[in-house]
Amino acid sequence: MGSYQEVTKAYHSNMSENIDRFLDGSVPLLESVEDGYWLGKGMYFWDNYGNAQYWQNKVRGREIVTVLLLLEKLLDLTDKNHLDRLNAAFKKLKKQGSRAIDFANLEDEYELGLVINTIYKEVEKFSDFFDVIKCHGLYRDWNEQKIIAGKRVKIHEINRSNFVTSVVKTIYCVKDEKAIYKICYEGE
Repeated sequence: MGSYQEVTKAYHSNMSENIDRFLDGSVPLLESVEDGYWLGKGMYFWDNYGNAQYWQNKVRGREIVTVLLLLEKLLDLTDKNHLDRLNAAFKKLKKQGSRAIDFANLEDEYELGLVINTIYKEVEKFSDFFDVIKCHGLYRDWNEQKIIAGKRVKIHEINRSNFVTSVVKTIYCVKDEKAIYKICYEGE
């Protein structure tokens, strides 16, 4: 009996020349060096083609590449248990001190990307356990479509604590090229 590997199809949008370099193997990852409020340094993917098209349409000359991602070493920020592990690593980082973050001169608010980048560099073994990070991003300015039936709503006017919406998007950040199981093709 063969071994089972959890994979998911994912989509990355980038400039055509960068996609070509990725497809021909010149670069293993098309990394963002993001240090702000997203997931830090890594190659970002959408979980569906329509969302990748949204990003593609933001800048002329973008293309989309489809890959299969290995999810065996997934840090899932939509999972409370995984959030607990990330918070524990952050507490360890604060206790041991950091070369990149001056905790003494900061309030209790930190850019998530900076924290994740620092944890990956400075907390022992953390990068060995997680190759991919998954999160949900809220896109308030997304032109939400009606979902089958119902009226169009403005997210800030909803009084309920939970509801069905299309403005929350699943995003993956690949930290290690080993997580790319297969480059499928350009496009959908």
